[in-house]
Amino acid sequence: MLDNTERWMELCALAAEEQDSAKLLALTQEITRLLDEKARRINGRTKPSPPQTSESFWLKILAEA
Repeated sequence: MLDNTERWMELCALAAEEQDSAKLLALTQEITRLLDEKARRINGRTKPSPPQTSESFWLKILAEA
């Protein structure tokens, strides 16, 4: 499994090429969630936001492909 840094960077690369607006929205929402989580860790807030499981995120993206 990728760590969050590698994961958000990979998602950014996918978003840069995505043509489908629904898929692009899903990608940007996941990128935002990961970056918000990172900002909370940096600022000392360790309680994560309610997660969207990465499995359900990827299954949705792959199902729409």
